[in-house]
Amino acid sequence: MLYIDLDLYKKQKFTGIIEVENNDSFFNFKEGKLHCESGPAIKRISGDKFIYEWYLEGILLFSTNMRNHSKILDFTDKVVLNKSPHSRYPLVQVYKVLFKDNIENRYVIPGMESYIIE
Repeated sequence: MLYIDLDLYKKQKFTGIIEVENNDSFFNFKEGKLHCESGPAIKRISGDKFIYEWYLEGILLFSTNMRNHSKILDFTDKVVLNKSPHSRYPLVQVYKVLFKDNIENRYVIPGMESYIIE
């Protein structure tokens, strides 16, 4: 198994893509933070399946490996008030969602749409 020290790239404020050729994994960084506005920032293999993780400025928005990951993009019984492009990242959509007690923004990076439950 190949080990990549991601903390090293974070400390060096690395910008670019780290690609691990022998297992089809990749990691996108911007200024030392996991980040990609055009798709998943991480694609990696866990056992026999691919795991995809979407990050924006180092914040994990969604992972196909998260427990209860469907709740993050589950808009059943909720009202999507509007969808608009992110002010800094035009490929990222901002969903303004009315929940039972509040209104929240959900950020949707390309590729995450297939996981939305409406």
